[in-house]
Amino acid sequence: MSFCRSANSWASISGINKKLWPLLLICFFSAGSKTASAFDTAWHNYACDAVVKANNFSSFSKSLLYIGDWLPDCYQGIQVSLSYLDLKHNVMFSYTPGIKRAVTDVKSGYENKKMQKLSVFLHFDDINQALDSNEKFHYIFMKLLENTSQIIRDIYSQKDLNEITKQKNILLTLGSSLHVVQDFYAHTNWADQNFSEYDIGNEYSVARAPTYFEAYKFFQSKKTQKSNFPFTIEAGIYPYPTSPPFPKTKDGVPKSHAHLNHDNILLEAPDGRKMARFHKIGTEHGSHFAAEHQQYAVASAAAASKEWIRLLSKNVVVKSAIQLAGEAQTPPTIIFKDQTKLLMEGTIRTSCIAKHWDGQKPEAESQKICNKYQYSSSCSLINILRGSCAPFITPVTVKTNKFFVLFHKSQIFERLIEGIGNPDTGLYEFDSDAL
Repeated sequence: MSFCRSANSWASISGINKKLWPLLLICFFSAGSKTASAFDTAWHNYACDAVVKANNFSSFSKSLLYIGDWLPDCYQGIQVSLSYLDLKHNVMFSYTPGIKRAVTDVKSGYENKKMQKLSVFLHFDDINQALDSNEKFHYIFMKLLENTSQIIRDIYSQKDLNEITKQKNILLTLGSSLHVVQDFYAHTNWADQNFSEYDIGNEYSVARAPTYFEAYKFFQSKKTQKSNFPFTIEAGIYPYPTSPPFPKTKDGVPKSHAHLNHDNILLEAPDGRKMARFHKIGTEHGSHFAAEHQQYAVASAAAASKEWIRLLSKNVVVKSAIQLAGEAQTPPTIIFKDQTKLLMEGTIRTSCIAKHWDGQKPEAESQKICNKYQYSSSCSLINILRGSCAPFITPVTVKTNKFFVLFHKSQIFERLIEGIGNPDTGLYEFDSDAL
């Protein structure tokens, strides 16, 4: 299937507003930017699969959860990509029909909504070196849990929303919230701790670290630490200083996203540098290879994702809402049969093309998935044109698309970061009384 057909079909059949295609176009370029990233898409999807299986979600619910989890990464790179696509400096784009309108749509429809500014706080990055204590990490976790619970309750109780809209918004909220949880294990030194030396017990498998809340419960029961843990949690600084002094972790590792992240299976930085030597390879699980260490972090994120749903479900209303969302079914369509598959192709194809499915050179299993989405350079321009002109090709279906309109109206990103970060200043905000 060509890039052209899948992207255009995806936008048409999934109920997504006509401005989603310009967004997807921008995300294509943003996914390859050198900004702070997260677990590559393959591993975010893997962690979401743990939730899907544990809660018996439908295939369509799984797709919507994937999309919600993918959106924080997509939006964070938009500003960089808009500069790259500036028509004043790029002759090819300025003379390409359809591209100008695509970029204009993104600038007018998404910049004004502060989506890229909001998404900065959805990755557990150490923004401007503000995450300087274990208590601040705990604050973010607890505030995110509170915010996610409140959003889901509000969506579920909103009388003017039909069932499918409630299901979509709940799953997008869950996906975006889970992205933050998963990035804790991707962006910090948590997976580099040797938990075996603390005799934490057998509540978790040796194939993963204890989740944050498993460890928190254990160490709080000891009541011997001034801080939450006997070690210091550290995340990569974003943005990392471009001139000295260059901050380092307690272990002497440069405190940058590139050095601390567990985003891809080879532990590579976005520019391809090998970073395995900066991780404590061979800790709890006895790993001596980059892939095994990275998978240790992924398994930890997957366990934490399932735990996150259990924590949210302690509220009976949220529990009912999640159960409803997990039963979402593909809307009926006359033209396309497999809507769920087409719904997902856009995110997978974008990640593969931009080398963010699983690093610059995916291993065999990941490469098999990306091979399904190969494209030629001669086809890509035609596909972009066709996608950006979708309203003229399928006017009936596109006019009824409301997916992203509803997403923005729900203000999911805005509400998730409430009390955590200020999109106007770009800085974290902590309640001193809660620390």
